[in-house]
Amino acid sequence: MNTLDYYNENAKKYFDNTINIDMSKQYELFLKYVRRKGKILDFGCGSGRDSLYFKNLGYQVFPIDGSKELCTLASEYTGLDVKCMNFLDLSDVEEYDGIWACATLLHIDKKDLLKVLINLRNAIKRDGSIYVCFMNGYDEEEYKEDGRYFNDLTKESFNSLSSLSSLQIVDYLESEKIEPNKYWVNYILKRK
Repeated sequence: MNTLDYYNENAKKYFDNTINIDMSKQYELFLKYVRRKGKILDFGCGSGRDSLYFKNLGYQVFPIDGSKELCTLASEYTGLDVKCMNFLDLSDVEEYDGIWACATLLHIDKKDLLKVLINLRNAIKRDGSIYVCFMNGYDEEEYKEDGRYFNDLTKESFNSLSSLSSLQIVDYLESEKIEPNKYWVNYILKRK
């Protein structure tokens, strides 16, 4: 089983486990950098939780996900057309005021991460912003027992990767610890 297989086979369980997570601090961090009622790409929308939140605030939301099953659930939940696509295939140019990539890039193989960041940079408008989050780590790559791939990056290594993609970190938030030494790191990126 690989990451995509996991999310297709466990879509309902994942939906139920994530739909009510409080993301208010992350929303606040992101939305202060996004034009009011602008266009937001939800890059890896999962359950659709965040897409619905942004939609209800009046933003134009364009959700995508790699899992066909999650796309179906998210479409039903949000009333939005959720596009199923490989994250490497994003080709939009200066289309979005904001891109929300919540717990998405951590599933991208490290060898493809720079390409994805460049694609995200190309997809935002000149004054647009990108939100991404990772689990803190020591530049580790691992496959979980359930088959999912994760890359955990240090702030320094992510800063270097962002710089290579002509992005810069303009804001940063550490979420509360999930376990000892495990917490989410949240970044806001803008074009250099």
